[in-house]
Amino acid sequence: MGEPAKFTPHPNLGMLIRNTRKARDLTLNEVAAQLGIGQPYLHKIEAGGAASTGFVLICRISDVLRIPMTHLKAAALEESAPAKG
Repeated sequence: MGEPAKFTPHPNLGMLIRNTRKARDLTLNEVAAQLGIGQPYLHKIEAGGAASTGFVLICRISDVLRIPMTHLKAAALEESAPAKG
């Protein structure tokens, strides 16, 4: 059996996670504890600095913060669109 899938997060994913956490009035420490990860790692994910994140962790983030997976996927895959004008 192969290794678990790894997910390379787009910076918009981190912003979505951070904005949702703050909107729900949760601290980094609270969410990290619920996810079973360290606060520094969650901070890195939110800042867009995590090189890759396991799919299982992305699923747990979806559950803990109640973010639909479709929203996480869209944020992760979103390309920076040129400004319209």
